[in-house]
Amino acid sequence: MKRLFLLGLVLLGGCVVQSFQPFYGDAYKADAPEVFGQWKVASIGADSNVAYKAWVFTEDYKLLTHDDKGLSGHLQTTFFKIGTQLFCDAEIVNIPEGKFNAFWMLHIRGTHTLYKADVTKDKLTFIPLSFEWFKKGLAAKEFELPHVRTTKEDDFLMTATGDQWAKFLRKYAADTNAFPEANAFVLRKPQS
Repeated sequence: MKRLFLLGLVLLGGCVVQSFQPFYGDAYKADAPEVFGQWKVASIGADSNVAYKAWVFTEDYKLLTHDDKGLSGHLQTTFFKIGTQLFCDAEIVNIPEGKFNAFWMLHIRGTHTLYKADVTKDKLTFIPLSFEWFKKGLAAKEFELPHVRTTKEDDFLMTATGDQWAKFLRKYAADTNAFPEANAFVLRKPQS
């Protein structure tokens, strides 16, 4: 229960790097047909005690997610490659009626979120860009990417273009501080 509470705070508190523009340019788009179908959420971070209804990728790269309460939400995903590294850009679609789930709420501003992606035949791993690491680097001017600040001290929205993100991702894709395994969402194909 503690994990769900903490996850809710992170997801609902906006503690993910969000961008008004996609994290990719059209030249970087990549097909990833191996993601199509149902996926069981195996773990979120260090917690492998998760019991979500299966998530489903359709052939137009829409992702139907479910949270711990069984509530659903649709995301539109776009896979893209920088060098040999696969990434996933996600944004909300199909605003649900009534209640909506925590994963859909992550995208509530109508912005894009970024995940480093690794796909095999039976395993799909998404690692979000670390908000804390990114926030510190932005404040220290370790990298400069266009953004706007909101009235909250820790809140900002990125306005960088896909090409600006490509330059950033080439440099930091392998950095385990930027994309910490401890934050990974691991999904597995259900066994028949």
